[in-house]
Order: sequence, then structure tokens, then C-alpha cells
Amino acid sequence: MRLLLDTQSLILVGQGRLPARAKEVYSDKDNEVYFSLVSLWEIGIKTAVGKLRFKRNLKDYHDLLVEELNLAPLSIEATHIERAVRLPFHHRDPFDRLIIGQSLTERLCVLSGDVQFDAYKCDRIWD
Repeated sequence: MRLLLDTQSLILVGQGRLPARAKEVYSDKDNEVYFSLVSLWEIGIKTAVGKLRFKRNLKDYHDLLVEELNLAPLSIEATHIERAVRLPFHHRDPFDRLIIGQSLTERLCVLSGDVQFDAYKCDRIWD
């Protein structure tokens, strides 16, 4: 299975706090696990405006995700943006909309606790 972590699940992976089902799927070595670069952007912005406490340098965090957690970075492509801007507005968060666009374009199952993703008919696993 090919998985895409949303920003919440990416943070929870680092804290070892995924719910049981998400942790089981994430931990399966047969699965390919990706994180979107939009998540790094979201973490950076939320940290800058005081909505999130994140002490790591984003470049170092990226390297840790790739080198130590063996996650594959998913770049933001024009096709992902095109898909995201054409989605109906069930979800208004631009970061989540881009993750949804990426998951649909790349046919990735999203690890997310956000039930609003279900309105887009993307595969989602959580608990």
C-alpha cells in the first residue's frame, strides 16, 4: 500500500502517538510511506504565527524524516495544485486541500484523523 501522511499524522509519528490502526498500517514494512512538502510549509507557518510549538529547524526535520524514519518526500507538482483548486469546498484548509489533491492524483491512501477528507472519496485510514 502507498500511504501519504497528513500534517497531523506526520507530527504524531514523531511523537509516537498514532492511534492503533494508523500505527499498524504505518509500521507495515511492505507499505511505501510519503509525507508532503506542504506539511513542512504548514508546520513552519503555524509555528511562526504561534499556533504550534515546533522547536526543530525544518530542513533538519526533513532530513530526519527521510534518513531516520525512511519516509519519502512528495513534492508539490502543478498537477497536484490543479486537482486541489478544482475540488469542491467541503474542506477549506488550503494545506489539507493540497494533500487531498496529491492523494487523489497519486492514488495514495491518506493517514489522517480528519473525517472531512472522506467527502472527497480519497482512501483514508485512522482508527
